Amino acid sequence: MSKEKPKSYINRLIVKAGKPDGSEAYEIEFEFPYGTTTDEFEDARKRGLDAIHGWLNQKPSAAAPAPQLDPKTLDGLPWRLYKEGHRAGWVFTDKTEQLAEVIRHSEEGKVVIGEFEYKFSGPKDGNPTLFISRTPIETKKGGG
Repeated sequence: MSKEKPKSYINRLIVKAGKPDGSEAYEIEFEFPYGTTTDEFEDARKRGLDAIHGWLNQKPSAAAPAPQLDPKTLDGLPWRLYKEGHRAGWVFTDKTEQLAEVIRHSEEGKVVIGEFEYKFSGPKDGNPTLFISRTPIETKKGGG
């Protein structure tokens, strides 16, 4: 009696894509309860990528402007300073979803609020939006 090895098949596909700078990323999951053929798999992958690229190319809706944030509120976040005595630092993105949303809606992937510039940071090969960093904006002293 020879035991026949069960045939393996793909029953799930996750398609991920994002902007090169990491400012936006999307993920779509397809489930194939019956398994899938190579053609069905490839079609789902292409449809997923097309949908994500469409989302990435959309401009933010004018009907839903990004919320305005108070610099004092942002100062109260649990910033971890890069260097003692300096004001530049970082915070986990999940600690400030409103700020993350403002950055996502910005065309340049960064925003200036009050005395700081805010942008996403994190490992490029992992989660490039894991943190939000802030850098003080240097203002010119004296007459200009």
